[in-house]
Amino acid sequence: MYPYKSTKEDNEKRKEHDYYSTPETTTEALLDYLVPVMNPKLDVILEPACGEGKMAEVFRKRGFRFEASDKYPYEYEKAMDKFKQFKSRDFLELEATSASWIITNPPFNLAEEFIIKAASLWNKDTSKGFAMLLKSTYWHAKSRYPLFQGNPPAVILPLTWRPKFNESKKAPVLDMMWCVWMPKDVYESKYTSNTSITLLTRPEEE
Repeated sequence: MYPYKSTKEDNEKRKEHDYYSTPETTTEALLDYLVPVMNPKLDVILEPACGEGKMAEVFRKRGFRFEASDKYPYEYEKAMDKFKQFKSRDFLELEATSASWIITNPPFNLAEEFIIKAASLWNKDTSKGFAMLLKSTYWHAKSRYPLFQGNPPAVILPLTWRPKFNESKKAPVLDMMWCVWMPKDVYESKYTSNTSITLLTRPEEE
């Protein structure tokens, strides 16, 4: 997605497929929240829109096994020597996965398709949940009402800061949120809050 206010000149400079990598703190905040329901020794994470592997690097640092893939090459082919788990693949054509979690920042214009696909890949024996990074206004569109009703997230996690998706000197302007889908019994067994919205604070940067 393109995370900055755009002028005609900016649009001409936009990266192909509107690809902008996810800052580490954005992924770290999600994993911090999911500590009660994730186990690095048992869980495998699928990152299906990995780009150059920024999110996968966080998974590696946290000790998770993971599989990262992308339809487009970006920089991830260069990372294959470091991460043997990278694959060239279109997530929307995936028929099955044994991963326990799917976590990604989907292309904005394909977010709905990614949500539907992740839900369709649910396996009662191995799946524990999936999470998508979306604009905070994502659910404000009337056209997405059926999607929300058919696939309501277990929890919505608005970020209390605006992630910086690229090296531009311009201040980021997009408010973002993680939406997490989990089975009701998994969610209620680990989280005592009655609300489905919890604010995420920014982790300390190293």
